Amino acid sequence: MPLEINGTPIEGRIEIGGTEIVEVQVNGTTVYLPHRTIDDFEHNDIPAYYTDPSGTGTVDTTSVAAYDGSYGVHFDGQREIYSVPGDGLPNYYERGTWAEFWIRPISTDSAHSYWVAFGGSTSDWDNHYTVKLFMDGAFRVDRREDGSLTTVADDDGTDVSYSTQWYRVEFLADPDQIRARLYDSSGTRLENLQGDENTDRFSWPGKLALRCNDGEMYADEIRMNSLIV
Repeated sequence: MPLEINGTPIEGRIEIGGTEIVEVQVNGTTVYLPHRTIDDFEHNDIPAYYTDPSGTGTVDTTSVAAYDGSYGVHFDGQREIYSVPGDGLPNYYERGTWAEFWIRPISTDSAHSYWVAFGGSTSDWDNHYTVKLFMDGAFRVDRREDGSLTTVADDDGTDVSYSTQWYRVEFLADPDQIRARLYDSSGTRLENLQGDENTDRFSWPGKLALRCNDGEMYADEIRMNSLIV
């Protein structure tokens, strides 16, 4: 039975007082969550991002890459983009809230990986936490700080058999921990990571960055939810 507010059923997504309510499947159960959009790519452009000129691949918005709505973002080859607070996205990730995003590997070659990063305000690919999907089966969160890389939460060798489906990823930075979860397109949880971490080292709200390490991927619907537990 759909959730009701003042007798009105919520189906799919609606907006109440400027906050959108979305319907999410979690392990076969329908859950309704308020959220704030970081980027849903519905503007069909990426003007709020800096594109690293050293990359050899391409990135653009396209209807083919949409998980929901009309547009998503498509990466092909080696390419990264990032946006810091003030660059023009409607929101930037705030510590203490769950971020979630949808990502779809198009190439699942074991040499490829796909990353989404949050935190910090430096205008470069540095000083943030990166959620990484490795097509060899790994899923982990790394801290990149002043050029150094440290793993803060990993899957302890529990491999995922990635395919060309949409995956939902959740990420949380609390003052003293990092958490990340991975779900398949049916809502089944595949990974649940947690690591102790002092997140005071970065500024918040923080940047959003996306990176395709060769291969090809789609991403869409990057947002913050307050009621994930």
